[in-house]
Amino acid sequence: MVKVLISAPSLDVAKNVSGVSSVVMQVMHVLSPYIEFRHLELGSEQGGGLFVRLAVSLSKSLRSLFTALTSSYEVFHSNTAMNPKSILRDLAMVAAARLRGKPLLLHIHGGRYVHDRPTILLRYAQRLLFHFSQRIVVLSRTELSYFTQNYPETAGKTEYIYNGTSVSEEAAAVDRKASALGHLRVAFVGRLAPEKGLATLISACLLLKETDEIDLDVFGNGDLLPDVLALTQQKAFVKHRGIFQPAECRKILQTYDALVLPSLRGEGMPMAVIEAMSAGTIPICTPISSIPEIITDGKTGLLIEPGSPDAIVAALMRLKQDAPARRRMGSAAYEFATANLDAEKNFGKLKGLYDRLCAGS
Repeated sequence: MVKVLISAPSLDVAKNVSGVSSVVMQVMHVLSPYIEFRHLELGSEQGGGLFVRLAVSLSKSLRSLFTALTSSYEVFHSNTAMNPKSILRDLAMVAAARLRGKPLLLHIHGGRYVHDRPTILLRYAQRLLFHFSQRIVVLSRTELSYFTQNYPETAGKTEYIYNGTSVSEEAAAVDRKASALGHLRVAFVGRLAPEKGLATLISACLLLKETDEIDLDVFGNGDLLPDVLALTQQKAFVKHRGIFQPAECRKILQTYDALVLPSLRGEGMPMAVIEAMSAGTIPICTPISSIPEIITDGKTGLLIEPGSPDAIVAALMRLKQDAPARRRMGSAAYEFATANLDAEKNFGKLKGLYDRLCAGS
């Protein structure tokens, strides 16, 4: 059995609300019969003051660096976001693994510099990450095209693997979603952070009225939690529901008509969107990064202009007023997820990559 040291933020949902963590848990679950994983915990926990988060992050990084330099493993699987802190932190871990001659799989999960060009220093660090990696995995054909065009050194060792979830064989019961009162039930799931478009969503909620019969439940934690809680005091149809275990995600999202994720930047292929589609829940998202590759506007979801509260309101009202369209899009989203976003199929490809890395190819 191949031993893999796999990096990710905390897998404890009480400490971290992260799409990367959800992906890593799915990978470890799917491949557990074949791969012996050891989790290398990196990153800061959500909540707490800035200095506390920095101290926790530094402590985790030092422990992880020691583990990468001393523990027994055959492959290092680095799950990395193309953000400044992640690039520099993960470069140290990758360098430690390469110092020991361990083969490296670099798995890129969104981030600011998936499509934007970084500063000179970060660009150099980014290129070192690519240089040290024998194999690179990105999340879509869109990202694969960008990387191979802008970083020629990644060509020939980069491939795309969609994120995935455990897609149920049961048909999505989209007809049951509307409540007896006919309210449109909408969820936001993710970190409560500026890049997720929370300010835009809050502005959209301020434009809505109780008589619009649209209910929004917010799931997540992060720096903008006070802003969300303030909104719940202004608008009774908005509720903060805390956080939930990743295994509960689809069960919870099945009770909603739509998921709204008005992100401004940094997304790769959001797990919240994948879980929503697998539940027959309609995603309302901005067309950034890999999202347009899985959401066809008006078919498997709705794509909205980034930073536009009016666009969110228009999308919600469209779904509220058109029940046939809701049923049609919910079914199409579920069918797409069944065909393309199955964790067993998608993450199973990683086993072949681990085997080839161990074989030196």
